[in-house]
Amino acid sequence: MATPKVSICVPTYNQTLYLEKNLNSIAIQTFQDYEIIVSDDSSTDDVLNLVSRFETTFKDKLKYFRNNPPKGTPENWNESIRKAKGEYIKIMHHDEWFADENSLETFVSTIELNNADFVFSAVNVLIEKENKEWVLQPTILEVNDILANPVNLLLGNILGAPSSTIYQKDIGLVFDKTLKYVVDFEFYIRVIQKGKKVVYINSPIINSVSNASHNVSAECNTPDIELCEYMNLYDKLKELVQNKDKKKYIKLFLGLFMKYKIFSSSKLKAYYPKWNGKGYYLKIIYLAKIFKIKKKYIWFKFFV
Repeated sequence: MATPKVSICVPTYNQTLYLEKNLNSIAIQTFQDYEIIVSDDSSTDDVLNLVSRFETTFKDKLKYFRNNPPKGTPENWNESIRKAKGEYIKIMHHDEWFADENSLETFVSTIELNNADFVFSAVNVLIEKENKEWVLQPTILEVNDILANPVNLLLGNILGAPSSTIYQKDIGLVFDKTLKYVVDFEFYIRVIQKGKKVVYINSPIINSVSNASHNVSAECNTPDIELCEYMNLYDKLKELVQNKDKKKYIKLFLGLFMKYKIFSSSKLKAYYPKWNGKGYYLKIIYLAKIFKIKKKYIWFKFFV
């Protein structure tokens, strides 16, 4: 097989319902110059059995690898990328699929016509437990703000999951294997900081599943992961935060402190030993105490 234009990297783990949608959506794409790299962390043969059913459909385009031991998130993502031979990397998580048959062609034509390094699109999001849908579709103004101030992705990941992206393999970046909750937008921050050309497709050409039992993000809602990763990333990037945005960050951490019932410096120190016990976070602990005592949580909405 000749070197493909696109490597569709599919990290998988013990889930086949949406993976079947994923593979079916790839099979009908009008753009066909691709390879599929399935990097499987599963503890059963379910993914292998499903992939085997598609061997005739994809022939030599489909490559399956079983990780033993499992790589975990995000190293399983990186493993699929390491095995990729294409010019462009198109990550497709096992619970995400193309919205229509032209999606991949739209990604490729956008990156090539704009001579871009990195492209992302809007996303249709299915909230599985509520059987509802919404569209992650930032405005051009919001996108331009992020391109000018990528650190503000901490305030809200408007780029979405990596499945909403395609990028040049030679940008030379991988996902930080020490992270889980902030891993995707931390990667995007580094892409933008590196001066790479980023282009936005303002239409939802990817479908994604949220709030499902198999989502890794659901396992990260703990102070040891979510809170500590936010604090660690903010501490690395805080010098880049503009004055006009500082109140938004107070609100962000105030919400996290209240979520995890952190009302003392000793409790915060226990979760985040790197903190020196001074300054910025003390102010937020004080605010959290006020809201706890007063029980007037509506203050939270308007205070900062």
